[in-house]
Amino acid sequence: MLAGRGVAQPGSALEWGSRGRRFKSSRPDQLQSSDIILSARPPDSSDSSPSNVQPAHLIDILLEDAIDDFLLSKRAENLSDDSISFYEGMLGRIERLVGNTALANVTSADIRQILSYVRHESVRWGGTSVSSRRPAKPITVDAYWRTLSAFFTWAEREALVAPSPMRAIPRPKVPKLAMTIFTPEDIQRLLSLCPANTYLGLRNAAIVRFLLDTGARLEEVTTIQVHDIDLKRGTVKLWGKGSKERLVRMGYRCQRSIRRYLAVRDSARPELFLTAQMEPLQPQGLRYMIRRLATRAGISGVRSSPHTFRHTFAVYYLRSGGDVKTLQMLLGHDDIRMTLRYLTAVEHEDALRAHERHSPVDRLRL
Repeated sequence: MLAGRGVAQPGSALEWGSRGRRFKSSRPDQLQSSDIILSARPPDSSDSSPSNVQPAHLIDILLEDAIDDFLLSKRAENLSDDSISFYEGMLGRIERLVGNTALANVTSADIRQILSYVRHESVRWGGTSVSSRRPAKPITVDAYWRTLSAFFTWAEREALVAPSPMRAIPRPKVPKLAMTIFTPEDIQRLLSLCPANTYLGLRNAAIVRFLLDTGARLEEVTTIQVHDIDLKRGTVKLWGKGSKERLVRMGYRCQRSIRRYLAVRDSARPELFLTAQMEPLQPQGLRYMIRRLATRAGISGVRSSPHTFRHTFAVYYLRSGGDVKTLQMLLGHDDIRMTLRYLTAVEHEDALRAHERHSPVDRLRL
């Protein structure tokens, strides 16, 4: 149910919406005083699936207003700020493309045109960013499909559309790329660029070791507070997606690196990782720091990002004898299928090493 919308009065054609907006009923002559228009409940039926919602129970709402209420619902679900910003950016671009039309007017054909635009236009959204001035990758097209799917699933549940136009749109195929991780040599080169006699050098070394030793997500690292760290037990409290708390362990070398950093961190701020100006390190700042270090270290052939440390942690953990179930807990995955990707990566690496030992051409000296 959307905030602020009340009970329809008999014969009333309009209901007040959130922020004072007014929504026109599709069939005002059929409204009853007991109808709560946005209860997202279909008419009485033995089949209460969303596909049975009848147009008489829909409300006319503009796409822009529907997007606002969708974002509001996601905030109520306690999604992270980054997730909200992701949805807001994607849906905002889609709205600029199709115009602020009535939500119910958006058809499956419109969705296909949106996805085709993203897939085939070499300059998109006015070319205001570097990524919009080059062909979209399949994963980008898939991101728009997932955004639209989440949005229209919500709209169908809220009885704003019936049925969702996404029902006729299959998910785009995304090539499965081999997972790339940092090598031990890569990590050594990164750490060699973190001098132990400077604040930023100690901070950067602590971050590199922390990312590699915990597999923490970018947002989890930048939201850690000093009191989340327990150096006596060697643990740290992380706040994952949906504000889910989990406790992970740090190895002794990582703990030592954190101690050295804290010894020179001259600030009473609660955030653990701070800039040179003693301000909280933001996600974009951490991305830039890793990318700059990797460029200086001459690292190539792997995406230099905080998330690559997460992949590297998972693969090394399994390679060292860790099991998938505990890895799932450490990574904070709800679905073990996400964790199994790393097992596949390890098995693929094993296959490559086995071929190195058993190459038919090498063994036959051909």
